[in-house]
Amino acid sequence: MDRSFKYVVVGVTVLIAGIFVAAVPAQQPAPQETELLMEVRLLRQTIESLMSTNTRVQIVFGRLQLQDQRTATAERRLDEARSNLAAVVTRASELSDRVKELEDALGNTGGKPEELEALRQELVGVRQELARIETERLRLQGEEAEIAATVSLEQGRSADLNRQIEDLERALAPKPQ
Repeated sequence: MDRSFKYVVVGVTVLIAGIFVAAVPAQQPAPQETELLMEVRLLRQTIESLMSTNTRVQIVFGRLQLQDQRTATAERRLDEARSNLAAVVTRASELSDRVKELEDALGNTGGKPEELEALRQELVGVRQELARIETERLRLQGEEAEIAATVSLEQGRSADLNRQIEDLERALAPKPQ
């Protein structure tokens, strides 16, 4: 019986201690503790805000890098198209000059029929080449216009991203107190 009495005494003691703890009102934190908790909460909010801003900044800069690559690629394509167009225009000019030379030679030649026929054949070939080059010139002009529009579009997108970066800079600038 001695043992069970000890268990009863321990049980009653634990019960009384539990009632006592439940009956005592929870202590209010001291004013210093409340201020500290508020500072910790504000610090947590600031850290979360910085992390969100940092993520946004990284996204915008990643987009800016991609946009710079797109713009540079479009500008290279435009340079190539202009170069190709210039080469075709030069070739067309050379062929036009050659047509004039051949026409003058035909008009001024009282020579042999074989020479006249050779000049006529060459003139026909040069005119065909000139017509082909003219078609190519028109195609390249259209391509150049299309690529120029793409460059303009990409530059506009770059300007939009730059505005976003400026907005971020303003948002991150220290505010006067």
